[in-house]
Amino acid sequence: MNSPGGQPHVTGSLEPYKYEVFQQCFAATEAWNRAQGRLSTVPKGDFGQWMIAALQIVSDLQGFAIAVGILSDLFFPTSKGDSKRGELLRELYGVAESSPLIGADVQVRHALVHIDERLDRWLEERIGKPVGPLSIEPWEGEPPPMASASFARIVDNVNWRLLVLGEEMDFMPLLREVGRISTLYPLEFDGPTGKIRIGIAAPS
Repeated sequence: MNSPGGQPHVTGSLEPYKYEVFQQCFAATEAWNRAQGRLSTVPKGDFGQWMIAALQIVSDLQGFAIAVGILSDLFFPTSKGDSKRGELLRELYGVAESSPLIGADVQVRHALVHIDERLDRWLEERIGKPVGPLSIEPWEGEPPPMASASFARIVDNVNWRLLVLGEEMDFMPLLREVGRISTLYPLEFDGPTGKIRIGIAAPS
């Protein structure tokens, strides 16, 4: 999207970007609501069923994090993105320079996209010590460092945080920002029987 002279510009309408913002807010909200619903019904006693439920919850939270990372790229483009587009979208949606979305893309990439490299380091530090794929348990204060963590992923279901091999993601500030943004521009399009308008239900 950059011009031959290297000056960033946005061509045409912002509507495709507004659709993408809507899509990622929708994806984040759906994933969050699924995780919330599943946490309220995690089976007790049957470890196999508990493990399936825990895997589903972590998958939903990962989906939320990835959608938030894409929103971060839309509003705060990296050096390869269109800085003007970012400015226009931040102004349109009232996204402050201090928004929790800033840097969320990097955080997601460090924690999830490069999980292979983090696993390499973690397993070297945990030789001869117990390791597990995931746990659902709250923690207070600072999260355990990667070297002392017995689980690759830990879900704090009280303070709503996810710890992935030492990389902590605090969901509540992100959730509030997604909830605010998602109400601003409902999706509107022409259907076979006229104008159709789709909004996003507030995250629970």
